[in-house]
Amino acid sequence: MPLNSLPSVVRHSQIRDVYGAVEDVELLFLIKKLVLWVPNALSNALKTLWLDLRNFDF
Repeated sequence: MPLNSLPSVVRHSQIRDVYGAVEDVELLFLIKKLVLWVPNALSNALKTLWLDLRNFDF
């Protein structure tokens, strides 16, 4: 059935569903990036701090 023959309400809701799914996937990727990035950033910061403290003469 061609898209033109569908009522406009159906087409809009389908398009909205597709965009909603795309937004959900983008959000999941963002959450995954943050989950992977935050521990790595904290680890690097702690390593740098540890090296700075080790080299500091009290």
